Parts: sequence; structure tokens; C-alpha cells
Amino acid sequence: MVSDEEIFQSYHDLFMQIRDVVIKHKKAAGFHGSARILESLNKQADLSQRQLADEASIKPGSLTVAIEKLERQGLVTRKRDPHDKRIIRVAITQAGREQWAKVQADRERFGQQLLSPLTPSEREQTYQIAIKLRQALIDHYGETNARKEFFDD
Repeated sequence: MVSDEEIFQSYHDLFMQIRDVVIKHKKAAGFHGSARILESLNKQADLSQRQLADEASIKPGSLTVAIEKLERQGLVTRKRDPHDKRIIRVAITQAGREQWAKVQADRERFGQQLLSPLTPSEREQTYQIAIKLRQALIDHYGETNARKEFFDD
């Protein structure tokens, strides 16, 4: 019988391999570290930099640098809030939405490739196990932003 340690180590190794592949792919695409920003802006029309930092779980100083880069690439715009000039609002451009769509397509393709060896029954079992393990984490440690942090290191 497989021990708990062997199971945990196997999952740990898998997660680290997935993380490495995702980071490598994002770096090659010149997109490392900014996916959360575009994801947040794609969900909401525009956000203040403070709201965006909170939503994307990024430190304000790091966010400013990332926004400047995205702005140079034409993926976001910044403007002063018309009601409070102290606030800077950030919005995604059409080019940013298109870039985000590419990221989503790449993510979907990656998932399909990763799961391709599994039968439909194994996929269902994998899904159910993932739900149980996630719930166990929540029960023991509470909600986290781990999903965001995992894919955007």
C-alpha cells in the first residue's frame, strides 16, 4: 500500500513540475508576472491601482512597475479618476483583452495536454479528489490566494 508521504510527495512533485512549465511558458511569451493584472482588469472595466493591487494580490510597488510595462505594450491604459485626481485608474485595452484570450487558450491547451493520458473515468476521479483535497486545505488552513500566487510567481 502506498504511504501518505509517497502520495504527498507525488502531488508535490507534480505541482512543482506544473509550476515550472507554466513559468517557463509565460517567460518565453514575455508575460511572466502580469497575467493576474490582465485577469483582474478583464473581469472589471477599470480599477484604481489600489483595488487592482488587492484584487491581483500584488504589492503596490511591484504593481506600478508591471503596469508601466503593460502600458508600454499597449495592453492597459492609466488615467486620473475624474472625481478624485489623487486616484489613478487602470483599464485593459482591446489588445490586452486579446492577449488575455491567448493566455486563456494556452492554459486550456496545457490542461488538455496534461490530462490527455487519463480516461474519462480517471478524469472524473481526479476532479473529485482535487475537490476533496482543496476542501481539506480550507478546513485546516482557511481560504488562500494560492491559486493566484501559484501560477504567477
